[in-house]
Amino acid sequence: MPITAATESLIPNDFDRGFCWVADENGCGIGFAPMRFREHPQDADYLMTALVATRQRLGVPDERLFALTPRELWQLTVEATGKWHPVLKGLLQSADADSFFPITVRAGERVEAWQTGPVTLLGDAVHTMPPTGGIGAGTALQDAATLARELLSAAHGEKPLIDAIAAYERVMLPRGFDSIDLSLRNAEMMFSSPS
Repeated sequence: MPITAATESLIPNDFDRGFCWVADENGCGIGFAPMRFREHPQDADYLMTALVATRQRLGVPDERLFALTPRELWQLTVEATGKWHPVLKGLLQSADADSFFPITVRAGERVEAWQTGPVTLLGDAVHTMPPTGGIGAGTALQDAATLARELLSAAHGEKPLIDAIAAYERVMLPRGFDSIDLSLRNAEMMFSSPS
């Protein structure tokens, strides 16, 4: 939603503290994040919205969902949240209907350690995860820091390059997949219907 003089008053003050998550009890939630730029060379401020819902909650198979136009996706979002608080509904109804697009959230599967070589992986290249853990970027940065330390030790002659990469992979693999497990547990809690 573009943040303009007309839409600014629709945004709750609490949303200006950062990313906000709002969910119902039926497997549907929306993340809201105001994007406010210090300088506006080309981009105007906007409220980012991300609807996250299970297939069952939306009642739309993936092949149909990914064929919908941006406006149809906007309409689906408005309908999925039709019983929500009027403030939230007002935000969604004021959104730029032409800016909606679908994405698939995926999680990497555990892999066994591989034969170490001069090329390795880090971040989403090896352990992609849903954002429900809030730790994907942090995990990738931990990978980079661990790899940098190990490469530095090799550069200082403390160990061969292959040993440095192997030491990194021994740390990176379990840490990355433990992070995926946390993200998946959080997703299950977020989208499970109450008994």
